[in-house]
Amino acid sequence: IGRTEWTGVVNGRELPHYIPRSTETYFSYFENLSKIKNDMVIFTSNDLVDKIKAIRHKNAPDSLTHVVGVELAESTKAIKPVIQMVQSQPEYAALMVDPHMPEYWNADYVLVNFMKTDFVNHAYDAGLIETELAAWIDFGYARDNKTIPANGVWKYSFDPKKMHYFNKIPLDNRPIFDITRTNTVYIMGCHIVGGREAWQNNLRLNYNSLKSMIRCGLVDDD
Repeated sequence: IGRTEWTGVVNGRELPHYIPRSTETYFSYFENLSKIKNDMVIFTSNDLVDKIKAIRHKNAPDSLTHVVGVELAESTKAIKPVIQMVQSQPEYAALMVDPHMPEYWNADYVLVNFMKTDFVNHAYDAGLIETELAAWIDFGYARDNKTIPANGVWKYSFDPKKMHYFNKIPLDNRPIFDITRTNTVYIMGCHIVGGREAWQNNLRLNYNSLKSMIRCGLVDDD
């Protein structure tokens, strides 16, 4: 989504130094994640499929890996203009405490985060996931090898009937507009776990939530 070029001033504020991030940076992180010995379905743009296969091939049996090329522009052509319309409203940027953060001006960033549930459900529907449980893990999640279990297998006793999120701060009853306005991060979107039916329900809830936010003139990332 062109994160390398995310520099300068946006909505009157200088972008933080950690916002620009090259594709090679993500690949350096994936070198760590690729060592995991779980089945992996990896979604990427078509031009990066071969490179991802090569990295994964070095670190895990090919039988554990499916790399799927997607065209994000085609997949999101219906919803992207709606998100852009919200982000372009002066009232929207004026409401935000951190209007320069990408979730408030970059529609592709919002969409990549929002579509995590779509990708997992597509993998189930395409027969690429053979287990009841599936975890979404961000491509750049493993910043170092400490993230990878010693035996190489990531496995815990999650309840397949539920979605499992990991929160950074305790949940409370603040209204969603205030959470969005202040860019408060309650739940980490980089790792999410659930069973097949739970992921299907989550897809419906995600879309309902997005539609509700858009009706209020809001969008946010995951």
